[in-house]
Amino acid sequence: MKKLETLQNAYRTQPRAVRISTWLIAFYLLYALLLGLLTPYVLQSKVPQWLGDFTGRQVSIQKITINPFLLRIRVTDFRIAEADSNDDFFRFGLLELDAGFLTSLFTFTPTIEHLYIDELYSQLIRQQGGADPRFNFSDMLNRITAQPAPEAAKQEQKENSGIPHIRLGLLRFSRGELKVLDKVTGAELVYPDLSFELAQLDTRANLPSSVRTEEEGKPDNLYQLALATQEGGSIELDGLFQLAPLAVSGNVALKHIALPPLWPLSEDIVEARLTRGRLDFSIQYQLLETPQGFGFKAGQGQLTLSEIALSDASDERITVESLAVNQLAIDSFNQRVDIADVSIDAPVVSATYSHDGIDLARMFTPKSGSADAVKPATKANNEAQSDWRIVLGGLRLSGGDIQLQEKAIAEQMYWRAFPINITTGTVDTRFTAPVEYAIDLAMSGEPQALPESAQGKFSSQGLIYVPEQKVEASVNVSDLVLSQAQPYLQSIINIAVEDGTFSTTGNVKAGADGQIELSASARINDLVVLDGLQHEPLLKWQVMTVDGIHYVSQDNRLAIAGITLEKPYAKLLIDEQKRTNISAIMVSNTPSVAQQESAQQAPPRESDDTSAPMDVRIETIKVKEGTAYFADESLTPQFASSLESLNGSVNKLYSDTGTAAEVAISGKIDSYAPVSLNGEINPLLDDMYLDLDFAVSGAELTSVNPYSGTYMGYYIDKGLLSLDVRYKVQNNELDGDNHVVIDQLTLGRQSDSEQALSLPLGLAVALLQDSDGVIDLGLEVSGDLENPDFSFGSIILKALGNLITKAVTAPFSFLASLVGSEDELNHIEFTAGQDSLSEQASSRLATLAEALNQRPGLRVSIEGGVDAVSDARELAVSQLHQTLLQRSGLASLPEDLSASNIPLQGPLPAALEAMFTEQFTIPVEQERERFTTQLQANSEEPVTAEQIPRAMHIAMYNRLRDEISVTEAQLAGLAQRRGKMVKAYLANEAGVDASRLFLLNSRQHLQSAASQVVLSLEAN
Repeated sequence: MKKLETLQNAYRTQPRAVRISTWLIAFYLLYALLLGLLTPYVLQSKVPQWLGDFTGRQVSIQKITINPFLLRIRVTDFRIAEADSNDDFFRFGLLELDAGFLTSLFTFTPTIEHLYIDELYSQLIRQQGGADPRFNFSDMLNRITAQPAPEAAKQEQKENSGIPHIRLGLLRFSRGELKVLDKVTGAELVYPDLSFELAQLDTRANLPSSVRTEEEGKPDNLYQLALATQEGGSIELDGLFQLAPLAVSGNVALKHIALPPLWPLSEDIVEARLTRGRLDFSIQYQLLETPQGFGFKAGQGQLTLSEIALSDASDERITVESLAVNQLAIDSFNQRVDIADVSIDAPVVSATYSHDGIDLARMFTPKSGSADAVKPATKANNEAQSDWRIVLGGLRLSGGDIQLQEKAIAEQMYWRAFPINITTGTVDTRFTAPVEYAIDLAMSGEPQALPESAQGKFSSQGLIYVPEQKVEASVNVSDLVLSQAQPYLQSIINIAVEDGTFSTTGNVKAGADGQIELSASARINDLVVLDGLQHEPLLKWQVMTVDGIHYVSQDNRLAIAGITLEKPYAKLLIDEQKRTNISAIMVSNTPSVAQQESAQQAPPRESDDTSAPMDVRIETIKVKEGTAYFADESLTPQFASSLESLNGSVNKLYSDTGTAAEVAISGKIDSYAPVSLNGEINPLLDDMYLDLDFAVSGAELTSVNPYSGTYMGYYIDKGLLSLDVRYKVQNNELDGDNHVVIDQLTLGRQSDSEQALSLPLGLAVALLQDSDGVIDLGLEVSGDLENPDFSFGSIILKALGNLITKAVTAPFSFLASLVGSEDELNHIEFTAGQDSLSEQASSRLATLAEALNQRPGLRVSIEGGVDAVSDARELAVSQLHQTLLQRSGLASLPEDLSASNIPLQGPLPAALEAMFTEQFTIPVEQERERFTTQLQANSEEPVTAEQIPRAMHIAMYNRLRDEISVTEAQLAGLAQRRGKMVKAYLANEAGVDASRLFLLNSRQHLQSAASQVVLSLEAN
C-alpha cells in the first residue's frame, strides 16, 4: 500500500504534460491489448461457431490477427466444409484488410486501403437436375433465407435506401481456384488460376467522360478479372463501373476456351457429344441504367469457334474448321444487332438416311426428360422480339462437305456434296430489300464407298424476297453423271445407265403459293443405257439438247423451242428364249398378301383432278444421223437389220385441238434402201391424231431369210421390197392404205422349219407376181383404237394374211379379179357327149389366158372329165345315129334328129325298123298291132294313122339306144379329147405358152362327176 501511495504521490508531482502522456500511453496499451490480443481471440472462437449456425456447415479459421497500430486484419486458412463430408466447399489461405482509419477520419468517408484474399478456392456441385435442381450450396441458401431479418435491420434498410459513400483502395483476389462439378451429367470444370482486382472503388464516383491520361492517373472503379482454364484457355474482363445510376463499361475476352468440358452439361438434353472445339470471344460493352430501365450496348465483338467436332458414340459426325462472327454490335436502346459478316470454313456433315429417317435428327432431338425445358416462345415473346432489328452484312460458307449414306431407297448409296460454297449479301430482318445469295457445289454418288471426285456441279445465284416468300434465281447444273442414279433405277426398271452426263442452265421464279416460272435449256451428252437381258446398248445418243424451255405453272403452259437428238441409237433384241430386251425392262414387284388384301378392302377413290390439261408447245424436234437396230437370235440363222442415217424433224407439236405436227424423217435400211416418214401427228391430244405416209424403196429381201425360212418354209434367193404406207387416226378410228411392192421375188430351197405355214407359198408368189416379176399389193385396213384387242401389227398382218389365203384357196377367182372378171375359171363345161368348146367355154378360156399372161410364174394342169350318166347316154345316141346313117344309106342325118322327130316314111324309119327286128326278133307288124291296141285303150278319141307309127318309132329308138353299152374306155376317151380341146385352145387361140400347160391322163383316173374340164394351178 505504501508503494502504491508512493507512486500516486510521485505521479501528482509530475508536470501536467507527463501526467497526460502517461494517460495516453496507458489508453494506447489498453487499446492494443484489447484490439490486438483479446479481439482476435474472441473472433477466432466465436465467428466459426456463428457462421456454422448461420450456414449450417462446419466452419474453421486457423488464425485471426489484428495489427492495432495499422488497423490491419489478417485471417488465415478459412474453411467452410461440404454438408456431407469434410471436403472444402469454400476456403482461402489469407485475407488481409487495411482499414485506412486516418483517411476515413480526414475525408469523413469510410475508406479501406486494401482487401487482399489469397488462395481462394470454391467447389460448386450440381447434385440433382430436372425441374427442381439441387446444388451443394442449396442447403445454405434455404437456411439463410429461412432466418427472419432483425427489425432494426429492416428499418435501417428503409431509411438508408441510398448507396453509402465508401472507398476501397484496392480489392484483390489472387491465386484462386474454382471447380464446377455436375453429378447429373458428369461434367467437371476446373479453373486453376483465378485473379481479380478492383482499384479505387468509390461508390459515388461517375464514369469518366473520356479516357484519362497517365498524368491524370487511373480512374475510379477500375476492375480486372482473369480466369484461366485447365485446358490452357483464359477469361478476361476489365473495365469501369459506377453505382448510381448503375453503369458498367469494359471488355470481355475469352481465349482458347475448350468446349468439350462444357458439353456434358447438355448430355441430358441431346445425344450428340462435342468432342472437339475451341471458343474465342471478345467484345466491348456498356450496361447503363436509365429512367426507362437498363440498357446494353456492345461493339467490336468477335466470336470464333474453331475445330468443332460433334460426335455420336463412336465417330465424328459434324466438324467445322472455323465459325467466325465478325464485328458484332448490340444496342438494346435502338433494339438492333449488327454483324459485319459470318464466315464458316470447312464444315463437314456425315449422316445416314434409312427407313427411320436421318440419324442426325435423332442425335439432336431433345430427350424425353428435357422436352419440357424446350418450351415454344409465347406470343408476347414473339411480339417483343419482332421489334429487334438484326442486320447481317453477309454470310460466307466455304469448303463445305455433306456426306450421306443412303439406305432407305437404294440398298446402299454414298452421296457427297463438296466443296460447298455459299455467300449472301446483306440480310436485314426488316427485309425491305431482297437477299442476294450464291451457291456453288460439286456432287457425287457411289454405291461402294464415299466418292473422292466430283461427278457433277451445281450453282445458283439469285434474290430471295422474304416478305413476298418468293425467289428469283439462276440455276446451273453441269456434267452431272447419270450413272449415279442406277441404284435407284434397278428396283423399278431393269436397265443400266452406263454413261451420260446431264447439264442445264436456266432462270426460275418460285413462290410459297406454288407458282413457278422457269426458263431453261438442258443437255444430255454421251448417254449409254444397257438392257437387262444381255447388258448390251439399248438406247444411246451423242447429244440431246432441249432449248428454249419455258414453263409457267399459273398458265399451266410448257413451251420448248427445240429438241435435237444427235446420233441417237436404239436396239430391239429377241434372244434365244424369245424374250425381248424391251419386255425385260420392267421389274415385277409382286405385292404381298397383306398389300393385296388392303387394296381389295380399300374403297375406290374418285379422282379429284379436275384441272385442265397442260398446254404443251414444242416448236421442233430434230433427229440427226440416228440409227435403229433389230436382232432376232431365236431364229436359225439369226437375223439382224438396221435403220441408219435417220435425219429429219417434227415441227410445231402443240397440244391444241385442231393442230398437228409436221413430220419429215428419212433414212436407209442396211445402209442402202431409202426409207421416209412424212405427214402429220399429234400424240398430245386425248384422242390421238395421226396422218402419216411411210415409204421404203428397194429393201433387200434376202436379209429376212431367217424369218422366211422359219415361218414361210422357204428361203429367198432374190427380191426387193418397197412400201408406201399411209395411216390416218382420227376420233380413235384407224384408216390405212398399204401399198406393197415386191420386185423379182425368187424363192430358194425349202426349209425344214416346224413353225412354217402350211400355205403353198410358191403358188401364192406365182399368183401375186406379174409378168415383170413384180408383186403389187394394196391393203386397206381399219379399226377402232378403243378396242382392247386392237393393235397396228395384228390388223396389218390379218389383212395381208387374208389376201394370201384368198389367193391360194381360190386362185382362179384371184386370176379373174386381175382382169376384172367374176367368171369361175377353174372348170370349163361341155355339152353332154360332146368334146367341142361352146362359145361360153371359149370366152372363159380367153379370160383365163389373159390372166395367165399377167402371171407368167403359173402353170396350168388340165384334166378332162365326164358325167357317167349323161355322157354315156349321149355316146349311145351318137353310136345309134351312126348305125342308122349306115343302114339308111343317107348322106347325112337331120341335125336335130331325136326319137320324137324321126320321119314316118323313108329309108331312115325303114332302117330303124330293120335294126329293131334284128336286135329283138320282133316282127314290125306285131309291134304295130301292140301299139295300136295300147293307143286305142288309152285314148277316148279315135287313133289317127300318124300316131301309131310315131309312138312305135319312139319306142324302137329308145330301146335300141338303151341296148347300146358305153364302156369306161369310151368315156375316158371323151374326157381326154375334152382336155386336149382346152389345151389346144389356150395354146393356139389364146397364146398361152404350151410349156405352161399340162394335160393330165384322164384314162388313168377318170373324173366322172360332170361334163367338164377341171383346171388347177401350180407355180413354175
